[in-house]
Amino acid sequence: MNAKAAPKPVVRPVNPAVDRVIGKQPKGFFNYGLYFNKWFYVQESGGKCPVEGNAEDPGDNLLPSIAMFNGEASPTGGKWDRKTAGRLLEKRHERQEAAARSLESLGYRLLRFEAILETPLVVGLGNGHPSEKGFSFDWTLGVQYIPASGIKGVVRLAWLVRALNRIPEVQDARRFWQQVGKGRLPNEAGEARRVFGNLETSAEDNLEPNRGGVVFMDAFPAKLPLLKAEIMNCHYPDYLNKANGRPTEDQSPNPQKYWAVDPFLDRQGSERTRFVFRILMGPELAKEKTVVSDFSEAFEAALDRHGLGAKTAVGHGRFGLDIAKRDDPGSHGEEAEPEAKSANAPVEPVHEIWENVHLRYLPGSQEVSAEVAGKKAFMKGMDLIPEQYRAKLKKNKIVKVQQIEVMPAGGKNYAIVSVE
Repeated sequence: MNAKAAPKPVVRPVNPAVDRVIGKQPKGFFNYGLYFNKWFYVQESGGKCPVEGNAEDPGDNLLPSIAMFNGEASPTGGKWDRKTAGRLLEKRHERQEAAARSLESLGYRLLRFEAILETPLVVGLGNGHPSEKGFSFDWTLGVQYIPASGIKGVVRLAWLVRALNRIPEVQDARRFWQQVGKGRLPNEAGEARRVFGNLETSAEDNLEPNRGGVVFMDAFPAKLPLLKAEIMNCHYPDYLNKANGRPTEDQSPNPQKYWAVDPFLDRQGSERTRFVFRILMGPELAKEKTVVSDFSEAFEAALDRHGLGAKTAVGHGRFGLDIAKRDDPGSHGEEAEPEAKSANAPVEPVHEIWENVHLRYLPGSQEVSAEVAGKKAFMKGMDLIPEQYRAKLKKNKIVKVQQIEVMPAGGKNYAIVSVE
């Protein structure tokens, strides 16, 4: 007697309870973010699978969800109204601008940065989601955004790393970072307590918790962006999941797919995705040019070198500031150039010689850096470093050299071209 064939699984775009309320796939305009948070294919005991080509992973909603958001043909037939979402995004920018301008009347100073997304942006990967891989969408708009809390955290990190790199002695630098790890802000952190706030208390030093003097606003894309698929691949699952495993080449990779903001606004790559950042310096801090300048440098380092969102260690979440669309009244661009240069005249980079400088080495990023009078220079690896310095730099992470030759690399950053 032949056994009955097992019932064929059916794939549904959301769980049954939600499905009964909103239907198989919504069309027109709706809050995509709220829908996404409940979107998960579930299997039932009978019926027909409405999504073809999904047999390998019936729980995978990655490609259909990306196609719907991008206004492309979705296997499930749903279509999202991107035009309405784009108009609402413009309204959000107008409201943010109005709120910022109202605070300016109270003495705050608005710093506005428009940044070009250089690499895919992943925000909210750890958010709760039925697929265990989340993504952050604004709760009321349903479009991608960068939460203000995340921006503040990375800028604060960049500020503290900058302070760390200015400490010449290794032992002092180690002590500084240990204090930061305990939630304390040593004197070397400069105005970090006033800028970002702190919860540290100390009766001995007469310290009380204080609120920071800078207001961070959520960052939104200038235009409605696209979503794209990203992947991370575990090549040695047995080695990582078992205590006695080994990283051998015979193990099957375990690919994990997730969502990301596409750096381009079209599939041809003709226009880049941009985000608008709005930050308000408090009335007291706004009057201090040095603080505003230091903050602007930390913000630029946060976007360019540290990155925002998840997967920054593999290069995700990097931005480049658009100088032409920058409203930063700090140390950048306040004074006019004394003499206009011909548009056709070639501009040769001016090399500088820095004498008696300390080189610092970060093993994780293989980056070597130096700083003189607020100007910073970097290079990757130690190929340019003479042998008499190389071993000491690897061991102590810092070494003093006679001189280095540098060339401009944008802003106050320089590239190291030779070491003596």
